[in-house]
Amino acid sequence: RYQSTDLKKFFRLNKPKGEQIVWAIIGVFSLSQALQVVVTLQEKIPLPKELQSLIDTFKQMMEEMFKSLVTAHTFPELLFVIFVVAIVPSICEEILFRGLVQQNLERGLGTKRGFIITGILFGAYHLNPFLIIPLCVLGIYFSFLVAQSGSIWVSIAAHFVNNFLAALAVYLNLGDDFLVAGKPEELSMSELFGTSVVAVIVFATSTYYFLKSTKEQIA
Repeated sequence: RYQSTDLKKFFRLNKPKGEQIVWAIIGVFSLSQALQVVVTLQEKIPLPKELQSLIDTFKQMMEEMFKSLVTAHTFPELLFVIFVVAIVPSICEEILFRGLVQQNLERGLGTKRGFIITGILFGAYHLNPFLIIPLCVLGIYFSFLVAQSGSIWVSIAAHFVNNFLAALAVYLNLGDDFLVAGKPEELSMSELFGTSVVAVIVFATSTYYFLKSTKEQIA
């Protein structure tokens, strides 16, 4: 009984409020949209021809590897892909990073530094240099959700939705770089800017209400 209670406390397996899950899901979706705009703008930065060619080759390899994992041609295949890329990672990675790593870092470095470093480690863990900044930002957001709510289930839900939408977008031929406004490469700078502004506003609003729904504030 003591061990089970201790593990529940350590891994923060507390039941969250329903509204916290809702605001976290809205938050991760809007954040991912804003980050996709950042990635799109990053790709527009002019580079020397040789360097650009090398980057394009490596990036294509990474994209093909990702698509080989998430591509599904039938609904049963889609269910399997969702299990592999959404359910398993959202549980296992959250237990590893938000459970083990974050808890220990918070104890040694304090809550804020602990969850920020955990998020950065999460981004580096995915070994994708082209998405290192977005992945670190997402990781920090997941860590923030746990630190603020006191429940790992909130980050598991947000992580699952993020990966699920990526898999679903590929299945629907929308691409893993899906934006609500359209295909990133076909959008003008003003459309990208407008998309990012709306995404940031929605993210800020969801974060405000998420914070409002939590009693415990970050120290």
